[in-house]
Amino acid sequence: MTAYRSRTRPFRVAIILFTYLLLFSFFGPQLGQSVRAAEPVPVNLLPPPAPTSLAESQRFSNGAARPNLALNPPTSGVASTLSNEKYGEVEHLMGVGPAAVGKIQARGDQLVDGNGVRYFVAGINYEGPTDRAWTMWQNDKFDPNLIGQNMAQAAAGGYNSVRIFIQDSLRDDLLANRWDKLDTVAALAQKNGLRLLITFADYYEPDLTKLAQVDRLVAQHFAGSPVILGYDLRNELQLPELLYSIYPGGPAPLQTDDLIRFYGEKMSQSAVDAYRKGDGADKIPSHLNARQAYIYVNMLKLYDQFQNDVYTWVVNHSADRQTDMDYFSSYESTKWNPFMGALNATIQRYIDVRQQAIFLADPGRLTTIGWNRPEMARLPANNSLGFISFHRFPGDAAEGLAGTLSMINYLKSFFVGKPVVMEEFGYSNNDGKNDIPMLKTASYEASVWLFLYGRNYAGGFKWMLNNFVGGANPYENNFGLFDNNGQPKPAYFSGRAVLHMVAANPQVGGDFQRLETFDGVTISYMWSSNNARLGNGSDFNDQRFQLQQSAVAPWSVWWSDDNDGEVWVSTTAAGNVTLDMPSLFAGWKQGADIVVTTASGGQAAFNRLENGEVILQTQPGELYNVKAPLNRVAFNRAEPRTDTTDNTFFPETGHNLSNIFKDYWERKGGLAIYGFPISEEFLENGYTVQYFERARFEHHPENQGDSVVLLGLLGNTVTNGRRDNGETAFQPIAPFNSTAGEDYFKETGHSLRGGFKTFWENNGGLAQFGFPITEEFQEVNPSDGKTYTVQYFERNRFEWHPENAGTPSEFELGLLGQQVARAKGWIS
Repeated sequence: MTAYRSRTRPFRVAIILFTYLLLFSFFGPQLGQSVRAAEPVPVNLLPPPAPTSLAESQRFSNGAARPNLALNPPTSGVASTLSNEKYGEVEHLMGVGPAAVGKIQARGDQLVDGNGVRYFVAGINYEGPTDRAWTMWQNDKFDPNLIGQNMAQAAAGGYNSVRIFIQDSLRDDLLANRWDKLDTVAALAQKNGLRLLITFADYYEPDLTKLAQVDRLVAQHFAGSPVILGYDLRNELQLPELLYSIYPGGPAPLQTDDLIRFYGEKMSQSAVDAYRKGDGADKIPSHLNARQAYIYVNMLKLYDQFQNDVYTWVVNHSADRQTDMDYFSSYESTKWNPFMGALNATIQRYIDVRQQAIFLADPGRLTTIGWNRPEMARLPANNSLGFISFHRFPGDAAEGLAGTLSMINYLKSFFVGKPVVMEEFGYSNNDGKNDIPMLKTASYEASVWLFLYGRNYAGGFKWMLNNFVGGANPYENNFGLFDNNGQPKPAYFSGRAVLHMVAANPQVGGDFQRLETFDGVTISYMWSSNNARLGNGSDFNDQRFQLQQSAVAPWSVWWSDDNDGEVWVSTTAAGNVTLDMPSLFAGWKQGADIVVTTASGGQAAFNRLENGEVILQTQPGELYNVKAPLNRVAFNRAEPRTDTTDNTFFPETGHNLSNIFKDYWERKGGLAIYGFPISEEFLENGYTVQYFERARFEHHPENQGDSVVLLGLLGNTVTNGRRDNGETAFQPIAPFNSTAGEDYFKETGHSLRGGFKTFWENNGGLAQFGFPITEEFQEVNPSDGKTYTVQYFERNRFEWHPENAGTPSEFELGLLGQQVARAKGWIS
């Protein structure tokens, strides 16, 4: 976003469609005749699912193949040739779901972490605290305490990523080798389990070489750091900037007269010269010579003609709810192929200059451009970026939402197999004159999040975290999740409920049952999966639960899909929710202990009935966790399996080990490393798992090779919070250069030496145990009450047993499988 720039170009003609549909619904096809009153007819707002094959997506709406658009074919780019390495973990503070591990990478149409697990970007745009938006980097405005509070608020709201912007004051610091401000923000993000998408060049600079200099410095400074999600080369790059930029190696295709000769001159050289001396003195960049100014003005006038054609086509196709994106699939658009080809080749030049500077310093890092121009967002040059980003700000009516979903759906159809992110979206609570109801915008934003998640997009970034109290434009000022007084709006709470569900269920299993409007203004939705229901009505009733709330507002009820006895409930208005626990969980026992806690801390009151129902009186926006630990059947002693021949039964614990888990156990260390199995296979957080004395095996079918089986991050689980509590061994140490006897891991800021280093290297290293997350220290062992020298890693705990010196048991893994299972109440 550029400060004070309008956030939206209205979805110009859809209101005509909605008016027609509503009139038709109420009055029937024979307007003017007396007809019987009828119920309003709902209007569906959902686009059809995006195509999943390239052949299907690259056709006109009438089925004909699209011609090649390239006047100047784009260069191949360098992104595809660079490596994607794995890095250490950023601690996740959302409280549900597994933490994302290592460097985020693109795989097909998804982003994934170092374990190959889907990383849905739950992002927030951040321009600074509410009283200093767009000025947060200035020396007298930079306040780490306020920024830290904002980062904590974002993390508590379920967000995992923050988009920040390099403005001129920060640029000047970086060029002077002053990194304290950016490093402080990065450290605050990492402390709160957040990743940064850094947007470069949020200032005027025509020389791409100078822009690339800053790109390279930042990429080099953060090379390999897991706190960086990626780099956004430019926010809302516009045609004038493409035309006036200075490209290394000479003019870009749009900076030649090829298109003027093809489409005809729009203004003569003499007329441009005269215009530049008069009304156009401040409209033509001063660094352009006379010939460059001539091309610049003619290209802008050609672009105006192009935009008028698009507008006219959309108006003429309003009955079919067509958008600007659809125009480019029409036969009428083909006359603009030479222009689009030159535009594509120019953008490719721009990307290559900027991206190469980043990749030379940090190979394989994700990159993007935040587009708000449909014709630029859909060009093939974007294939050389890590992911596609689009910005859209519709008005506060249902047709605007429909247009937004249709546009982003088009991009996903066009870039089959490429991650697509809605990098800016949101709703203001003021239209410039009047306030817009907060419950209404909360429903709109929750529906966008559910669409992005359920339709397999790579994620989104809500615009923005805070209101802007200092602005002159009420529309611009009121996009925040937090109001002028720093208080959360309903959209914060409804978004938190959605994003907590998303974090715990990375693999999509649901979609909208409906997303519709009856009046063109208020929307109604119901989203469901096998373990979730999210809607925005005032009541809901099915076998599992009943819900009533005091207003039409977003609500969320979802439960663990592994019979784990946990339910999460949120209503954005005051409500009453009755949970039928026996219907939710097959393993429910009437005597199970029930605890209800809230996201704001503490326990909540509830009523419990003899039939197994739990009744909650819900407060607006609160997120409730109803937990009733159930006996885990998988931990009961079992009989030997007879349904597979690839099985070993362990009478010592009464459990089986079969198939891929058996193969992994045998190849990677067996009894000495993992211990005996203490459970059968079962579902946990959406994955098939099995617990062992010292580890948890997880089946990740989305991965390949050895990564199909991963060890759970039990080291992170059992030490959660100890770093933030200030324990010395958990604090990062000063960096040093690794030697043969001692390694330093910049990913976590910890070292590895001596016997623990030898044990780590001889038994699988990083792939097996993850990075160290502490230094060596002494700790009382919870299994036997004795004190040992230990060191924690992401997936386990190393223990030194000097009483076993000289034997293979001198160094062992801690019994974290038992420890976690015991903490969950699954074993005694």
